[in-house]
Amino acid sequence: QIPMKIWYDCAPLLRDIDMDDLPFVALAVYLDGLLWTGDLRLRNGLLSKGFNRCILTEELLEILR
Repeated sequence: QIPMKIWYDCAPLLRDIDMDDLPFVALAVYLDGLLWTGDLRLRNGLLSKGFNRCILTEELLEILR
């Protein structure tokens, strides 16, 4: 039920990273949440494009402590 606009807005972020991650990024945007990932290539690529909604496991553990 993710709106098509979100899919279209997220696709350019992932074109040169990994389009297989599109559903996860779109869901994070739709839910206004964080994308929990261990994929550094994905995280760094998204950060370089201004998408700062990623969190690594290590960062999550720090928050929980």
